[in-house]
Parts: sequence; structure tokens; C-alpha cells
Amino acid sequence: MGKAFIVAKGRNGIVSAFEDRIEISRKNVVGFLTQGIKADRIIHYRDMTSIETKRPSFVTNGYMQFIINPELSVKQKVSIVSGTTVESMKDPNAVIFTAMQKKTLKEFDELKEYVLSRLDFYNSQQQNVISHSVNGFDDLTKLKSLLDDGVITQGDFDTKKKQILGI
Repeated sequence: MGKAFIVAKGRNGIVSAFEDRIEISRKNVVGFLTQGIKADRIIHYRDMTSIETKRPSFVTNGYMQFIINPELSVKQKVSIVSGTTVESMKDPNAVIFTAMQKKTLKEFDELKEYVLSRLDFYNSQQQNVISHSVNGFDDLTKLKSLLDDGVITQGDFDTKKKQILGI
């Protein structure tokens, strides 16, 4: 499974960021109390639409929420001096952070930057696939036109079609 590039410890869980996914572990007391006995949650970057964050400060909690489906995500609510709503603590895609130590802020910032960079990478990959598909369909349309006009044979068409589709 590989080694995590970044690990950030929050109040209700630990986030480990890998090249292709994040894993949220609830193997701490608050994580157990809010989430119960659950397996680690794995969210692949290709499945994420975005992340929502609020950086913790000395007097307020912060959070990092990994958005898969914006319509189903829980609105995060954090308050002054360690207060956090029950809904926020129970969200399986969110981790609450407190900034009692500078190390926590550093982990939070590094995690945020890393996840954003991976999301950018996966979004650009997706755009390349879409662009390639559109260009491939354009090429097939032109090829079909050449076949219909008698410029190329059915065999030529079939051979080129396989090349375009990568079959």
C-alpha cells in the first residue's frame, strides 16, 4: 500500500495522504467516541470533487472535509475554544483540528497543500482523457466520412478505428 507522504493528527481522527488516496483512521479516543468501531475510511482523489478547510487558530478549531458529493456533505460548524458540533464530529469525511501546538498547524497546512496538488493532478488527468476522447470521436467522424465517400476501404477504416480507440 506504500508509505503515507503526510500524516496529520486531528481531534477525531488521523489523516494519512498517499499518492492516490487519503485514509482517515479513527484510532484515537475522540474518533472512537464519535465514529464508533469503524474501519479506516479510504477516499481516492479521483472520487473527490474538492476539499473544504478552515485553518485552526489558537482559540478556534479548524477542519478538513473531503467532498465526494457536495449535496450530501455535512456543513461543518466549529466554535471558540475546542467547541465543535456533534454533526461535524460525526461526519465520516471530515477531521477536526485544534491548534494547541505549532506541529498541528504545520501538519494541517502540509496536508492541505498536498491534497490540493493531488486533486489538481487528477483533474488535469481527467481533462486529458476527455480531450483525447473528443479528439478521437472527431477523428472517427472524419474517417467515417472518408469511408462513406469511397476514399478509403472498410478494411482501412477498421484498422484506423482500432488505432484511434486503442483496441
